[in-house]
This record gives sequence, structure tokens and C-alpha cells, in this order.
Amino acid sequence: MPSRAAYERKRRSKIQTAFTAYKKTLACFHCGLKDHRVLDFHHEQDKEQGIAAMLKNGCNLEAIMKEIAKCIPLCSNCHRIVHWKD
Repeated sequence: MPSRAAYERKRRSKIQTAFTAYKKTLACFHCGLKDHRVLDFHHEQDKEQGIAAMLKNGCNLEAIMKEIAKCIPLCSNCHRIVHWKD
């Protein structure tokens, strides 16, 4: 029987794979860049948690997608420009 740690690694790996596959379908809302490696999720509504933190903490994919629904995808450059005034 696999250990709890092995089970968690496998579960998180599946979530990360599904998350990456989803990001590959997106483009930056502002400039249209389609490189999933540089896409961030910019919260436009009530931010509960950051998406990266949710992934790191092992949240389930349903919770992550619920949080993503509050966001628009932005490339890193456009995301920095949006937050420049902050």
C-alpha cells in the first residue's frame, strides 16, 4: 500500500498537470500572448487566496478553478503594468 506522502505527491501532480493543460488554452487578456509559462491570474473580484499558493498548499482543482473564475489571465509584463500604480 502506498504511503500517504506518495498519495499526496501523485494527487498534486495530477492537479498540476490539469492546471497546466488549462493554462495552455489561455491568452493574455491585454496583449494576447499565448505562452502559458508567463501567464498569471489577476483577481478582479474578492481574492480569497492566490492561485500559486493554492497549488502549493494542495487545494483541490475545483477550489482552484473557482478562484480562477474571479480572475483574468495576464502575461507577467501586463500584470506588472496593471499593478505598477499599487
